Amino acid sequence: MVILQLHTELLVRQHLGDHALYFDCFLLCHSLPRPRDTENPNRSNVTRLTESMSTPYSMLQLPRGLARKLALLALSAFFVLGGVNHFLNPDFYVAMMPPYLPAHVALVWVSGVFEMLGGMGVLVPTARARAGWGLVLLLVAVFPANLHMALNPELFSDLSSAALYARLPFQVLFIAWAYWATRPDD
Repeated sequence: MVILQLHTELLVRQHLGDHALYFDCFLLCHSLPRPRDTENPNRSNVTRLTESMSTPYSMLQLPRGLARKLALLALSAFFVLGGVNHFLNPDFYVAMMPPYLPAHVALVWVSGVFEMLGGMGVLVPTARARAGWGLVLLLVAVFPANLHMALNPELFSDLSSAALYARLPFQVLFIAWAYWATRPDD
């Protein structure tokens, strides 16, 4: 019986060619035992399969609650896109830099790289907490640039003085967001 099954699988794989991987996944899904889940009977077999797989399939283990999942994904997107924007529009960020800091362009690039790394790092469970703290530190490090903008509104005629001051408390909200979204599950 086993020989007939192996021969049939071989013929199917030869016939499918490049699509044989889908057949392997089909066989894997249908050959897994389906234990009763006494904790949560509504948990799907796909969930069980992904939980049983090793890296890279289980690399993206999101927090338990929906709000934390969404907050983490939004945090990641916010910082990755913000980091990319440091390279697409460096003049915008260079203009924010206080004059007492050296190498404005290099600092913009470095902060952009760290924003992207932090945004990607929060998606890796083993690095999530460290990446979250890294983003908190980054937000603290860039606060002087926001303060410089608020104290020198004449340099930023595109924004009102009120808008420049309104940006300052958002740094605190962003810090809280980075901390809350990346803390370990209880």
